[in-house]
Amino acid sequence: MVGQENLLKTIKTQIENNTFPRFAILVGDKGSGKQTLINEIQNYFDTVYKAPDVKIDTIRELIQNAYTIKTSTLFVIADADDMSANAKNSLLKLCEEPPNNAYVIMTLQDENNTLATIRSRGSIYKMEKYSFKELQNYDNTLPEHILKLCDNIGEIELLKKMGAEDFYNYVELTVNNIAEVSGANAFKIANKIAFKEEDDGYNLKLFWKAFMNICIEKNDRAYIKVIRVTSEALQCLRIRTINRQMLFDGWILQVRSVLM
Repeated sequence: MVGQENLLKTIKTQIENNTFPRFAILVGDKGSGKQTLINEIQNYFDTVYKAPDVKIDTIRELIQNAYTIKTSTLFVIADADDMSANAKNSLLKLCEEPPNNAYVIMTLQDENNTLATIRSRGSIYKMEKYSFKELQNYDNTLPEHILKLCDNIGEIELLKKMGAEDFYNYVELTVNNIAEVSGANAFKIANKIAFKEEDDGYNLKLFWKAFMNICIEKNDRAYIKVIRVTSEALQCLRIRTINRQMLFDGWILQVRSVLM
């Protein structure tokens, strides 16, 4: 497994020594390899149950099953960032009174997307950062300036799917023209962006990262301010409930006000 050897080794040792926690929280960005890591871990358990979703009825069924199983079973709750408050509260029982034969792994992109009481009762494992060399070893077809945009393997695959060089050229065109075109045309940039995972278009996080990289190359005081504005917008993406379309429109207004 690329990039997560140390974490995997730690978890395997805990399982072998019977010290792996009954409730574990695996935290990492989308594409960081959480599911691949779980695929490695599940080989150590007699049975694996993967929750099909994070709806409250599913979580209640999982909890009921966890207290009735008689063999070592791994229960996986993936992508729990959007779990409802009621589902989270139901899960608390499992955290407070872990069943004898059940082990639960919940995955999150951001640990703040669950209850503090759940975090305090679980053991948190964070996906390790990939080095640039590890990403290069995984894929040496992308130009270096594009590969540097990636934090993990999932983002490499996403860039290739989007058409990496066409994507970067579009971002460069945007940087050069965002302050020159009319306001109406500036807002048309949004037509190229995927604001939801199921949408077609360029990934917003990668778009902004590329935008900042190109601004850095400008070596201009105005673009330094643009970098700051873009960095702040990137941080807002971690808020699950934020309206990305509105965030993007606000970002366009801020960038234009700096550059015009």
